[in-house]
Parts: sequence; structure tokens; C-alpha cells
Amino acid sequence: MVGDLVIITGLTARTDDGQPAALGDARQQAVIVLERMKALMRAAGGTMGDIIKLNCYLTDIRHRDGFVSARREFFVGDFPPCVVLGGVVFTAPELLIEVDAWAVLNSAP
Repeated sequence: MVGDLVIITGLTARTDDGQPAALGDARQQAVIVLERMKALMRAAGGTMGDIIKLNCYLTDIRHRDGFVSARREFFVGDFPPCVVLGGVVFTAPELLIEVDAWAVLNSAP
């Protein structure tokens, strides 16, 4: 965090002890990632509405629908712009999704 700028990077679906979670389920992994993002935004004094850009990395572009479906649960109105890239290889093969976000505190309408 720098001033009102919050950068969240490398969020993946992991349990509290660091193990990959929701094995084989891209949508549930996306939900876990976005729940973690929401908690980080709250800790920084913001909301999901303050997010101005997302980057989503998928091991397989076919997981896109799961991510988009989960995203609808966490954002209202217009979604922030989002780059979605498929074919990414993660260090833990059980992980199907990783998300980064840029936010500006108090920018939500």
C-alpha cells in the first residue's frame, strides 16, 4: 500500500496452513481467492468497490467461466477491467487460478 493505492498480488486458493484448497474446482478456487481479496481490502480500509483493475491467471482458459461466475458474487454494477490469461503454469499444480488487483481507496461510487 502506497498512500491510497493498494496492490494485491499472487492470491491463490490455499488453506490456513498453506495447502492448495478446492482441488479441481476452478470456480470454488476463485471464490476463495476473492474472499481473501475482500479481507485484504477491508484490512487496508477499503472495499471491493475500490478495485480498479484485476489480472486473472488460469492454468486452462476453460476455467474462465468459473472465475466470471465467482466474480459476480463479489462485485456489483460494472466490473473492474480484467485481463484473463490462460495456459499459465503455477509452482503448485493443484492451483488453477491466481489473481492480482489494483485498488484506490475511497474510489468506489
